[in-house]
Amino acid sequence: MELTPPQQHWRRYFDDFGFLWLPGFFAAEIGWISQEFERLLDAQGSTHDGTRRTGCQSPFESSARLGSLL
Repeated sequence: MELTPPQQHWRRYFDDFGFLWLPGFFAAEIGWISQEFERLLDAQGSTHDGTRRTGCQSPFESSARLGSLL
């Protein structure tokens, strides 16, 4: 199977960076995804104020809803 030029571009992107970039792919879900992460951060006593990186312990295992994205 031969890839089209756009497909070749994204294949090179994946080969270079190790992940796919899918702009807008979760646009309809981003509201509840953000709320769910905020809920998990609150449950572990953390907050994200945007000034530094914040980690969430096992988000996909801790939330059935986030796990549904996998």
